[in-house]
Amino acid sequence: MGAAYAPALTSVDDWQWSSNLIGFNAVSSYGSPSYHVQKMFGTTVGDHVVPTTLSGGSGLTHVATRTAGVAVTGGFHSLRATTPGFTDRYVRHQSSLGVLSQISASSPVLDRQDATFDVVPGLADNSCYSFESRNFPGRYLRHNDYRVKLAASDGSAVFNADATFCAKAGVRFQSYNFPDMYLRHYNSELWIASNGGARPSDNPANYVADTTWVVAAPLG
Repeated sequence: MGAAYAPALTSVDDWQWSSNLIGFNAVSSYGSPSYHVQKMFGTTVGDHVVPTTLSGGSGLTHVATRTAGVAVTGGFHSLRATTPGFTDRYVRHQSSLGVLSQISASSPVLDRQDATFDVVPGLADNSCYSFESRNFPGRYLRHNDYRVKLAASDGSAVFNADATFCAKAGVRFQSYNFPDMYLRHYNSELWIASNGGARPSDNPANYVADTTWVVAAPLG
């Protein structure tokens, strides 16, 4: 950002330009309004191209973007963590609970199948997704009291909503019926969690990394 904006730094005690990016003195620094605008554009880049038209602007180019949902390919997949130090760990069910485990291609077949899910259209909204167990068809990952569990569908609207997650940029999976919460691993357990809420699983430390996933090839 500094390379594209001159001057990037200026002393507030001896400035020569009317427009500067970051001001500083001997003890502190501050960002100008321009700095915060540039930061906003740098951290909220759109991921969907919006069709636009331009008239009377020969030789000019234009593009508009907005943040949108992320398309995830259906079929059997495994969800791998992206948090540094946990990138060899996958979502799996164990004793009907969603957990994060270290699993590889050489792991026992049962472990690999527990970590494999059929990514199907969302039970509550087919523009979102649900995760059906490979080795227990008819059972889905759903949240219950914020904990993610594997449970058989009862066909109710509540179950369908609890078992539906919408893919967002990242890839992150937003709870359908608690849209401020995302699928997160915390202490090797799966939860839906908000960033900085009241529960331990809402801990803001590593929140984005813990809620970001790789939709990987199926392990089993």
